[in-house]
Parts: sequence; C-alpha cells; structure tokens
Amino acid sequence: MDRHQNQHTGPTPLTGDALMRRKGESMLRPRTRFLLALIILVSFLLTLNVEVVETSDYSHNLFLARTILETGRIPPQEPPVVFYLLAALVKIFGEIKGLQAALGIGASLVALPAFLVARKLSDSEEAGLLMAAVAVMNPFSYYLVRYCVLKNLIGNVFLLGGMALLHRQTEEGSCRNMVQLAGMSVLLMFTHVISFYTYLAYLATHTIHSFLNGKPLKVILPALAFAPFLLAVPLLVNNDLNLFTGVFPLVFNFPRFVEAWTYVPVATSLYVALATLYQEWNLRPAPTAAALTALVLHAGSWITKHGIGVRLMYMAYIPLVLTLATHLKPGGDRRPWIFLAAAYIPQYLAHHIPGGWL
Repeated sequence: MDRHQNQHTGPTPLTGDALMRRKGESMLRPRTRFLLALIILVSFLLTLNVEVVETSDYSHNLFLARTILETGRIPPQEPPVVFYLLAALVKIFGEIKGLQAALGIGASLVALPAFLVARKLSDSEEAGLLMAAVAVMNPFSYYLVRYCVLKNLIGNVFLLGGMALLHRQTEEGSCRNMVQLAGMSVLLMFTHVISFYTYLAYLATHTIHSFLNGKPLKVILPALAFAPFLLAVPLLVNNDLNLFTGVFPLVFNFPRFVEAWTYVPVATSLYVALATLYQEWNLRPAPTAAALTALVLHAGSWITKHGIGVRLMYMAYIPLVLTLATHLKPGGDRRPWIFLAAAYIPQYLAHHIPGGWL
C-alpha cells in the first residue's frame, strides 16, 4: 500500500483504549519521571563544570545583571526575560555561580520540551527520554555554554517548547494549550530575537503544510492567533536588520568560521533533515516543518555574517529533536542514529574528559 494512502483529513475517532491512553499521557510512569529528572540534573551539573570563556557576551551579561540589581531596569533594546532571571540568580549565588546557574538552566531544561514532543511523535516514553538526552548531550549546546551565549540558550528552550505545544495543538486542540502556546511565544519574543524569528519560520512552514494537505481548521488556529506577531515582523526586522548585514550580496562564508569539529554534526543534521523530508512530505506537518527549518538554519549559517552564522548553526539541534523523533516511530529509519552516535554524543562527552581532545 502506498504510504500516501494512509492520509486522512480529520481526527481519527478514539476507541476506549485510545481514550484511556490519552487520559494517561500526562501521568508518566515513576521510572520515566525519575529518568527525565536525572537527565536534567546530570546535564545541569555537567554545565556547572564547563570553563566559561570571558567573551564580550560574558561581560555584557554580567553588566546587565548589575544594572538591574542597581537600578531595577535594563536598556529597552535588551530582552528582559533572560536578564531578570540572571539578575535574580546573581543576587542569590553571586556573579560567577549565578551566571553558571543561568547557563545550566538553559542547557538542561531543553530536555523537557524535547521529551514531550518526541513522546508524541513516536508514541513512546523511551523515545522521549532518548531525545531528551540528545537535546542536552550535543556539542552545539556545549559551545553556547562555553562562550556564554545565554540569550540563545534560554531562547532555545522556549523555541522547542513552542514547537512542542504547536504540535500538540494540531493533534488535540484545546483552549488551555492555546494559552500556553501564546505564553511561550511571548516569552520567546522577549528572550532572543533569532530564536523568535526561527519560531516564526517554523510556524509559517507548519501552517502552509497544513493548508496544502487539507488539515482541519484547528490546525491553522495557532497561526491565526499569532497574526499580531506576524504583523510585528516588519517592525522587528526594521530594528534588527543590522544583525543580518552581510546577507546581501550573498557571501558564502562557511569555511571561514566553522571549526573542524562541526563538520560531522552539521552533516548529521542535514542528512536527518533530508531523510525526514523524503519520508514525511505530505504526511505530518511537525517533522516536515522541522526539517525545512533545519535547512533554513544551515543555509542562513552559510550566508550571514560571522557571529550570526555561528549562532544559527548552533541552533541546529532544536529541529533535529523533532526530525530524529520521527525515525523512532514503528517502522522508522534507524540509520540516522548511526550518524548521531558518531557525531553528537562522543563529541559532547569528550568535552568533559579532563585533558580531552576537543
């Protein structure tokens, strides 16, 4: 049977067993809750041991934290969510430990939305746990911590959270989830502008895919609810276009800024995105939109100026969570996991080996 014959344009009626499973989705098994908490805790502790480089981001983050503690406010062009969180942690733990704690929160809490969306896409708690581990055990996240890119780290948590909530909205649809989705989007907009633009790209791709494949109206309701955000994009771009200076004329600068260690992880992300497009095109919007978003991130990393290009590439692990989770469903392609095992986890662990080779 052709795989496209399995499509349907409306929700599948739930049987008694399916209804029971849906009611029990929020009730994780005790072992699953323990393992998820363990993944988050171990990632947080590993992050505390990362030697943070005193870059311009390092100094800027601490300067804004001091400004908030002294005056109660920050410059209007700065996103408030991250720096008020940092200021609170600095107040409690001091500057160095407070900054490390903020970086640890961003690097470890991404496991939670990764688990939720992967469990939904694969219908497996074990797959959700595996993807939670992948979300925190990746070399890109490590470098965001090492170079103190705090806004990007926290923004990625909200970015993946928005992607997870959008997928749940298309599957179930509820007012409660819509409120959560709106809240996540607002947090994202006031946390990191690049993560916010990435979310808008995902939202637009998801919506277009749903339209083209005749999905129910509830699939596009999130896009309608966030029309004000979409209308705000021209104003945001007008203020932030200098971030992307260098896009025109197009300049291929990939070899100029990418370190050698990124070649294999980048190839992994591209391979999984293309494999997902091949398998899921015209089937499910979430993995298809995630794969297209991954391709946009990679293309942007090649043609934008140095600093932005690096950060776009370091965000590649966010859509990778959705695309990899798709391959964990029954009958999925397991080959991407071979690439992952060679590209992501060993390099992440090597960073934490004393005197390691990276």
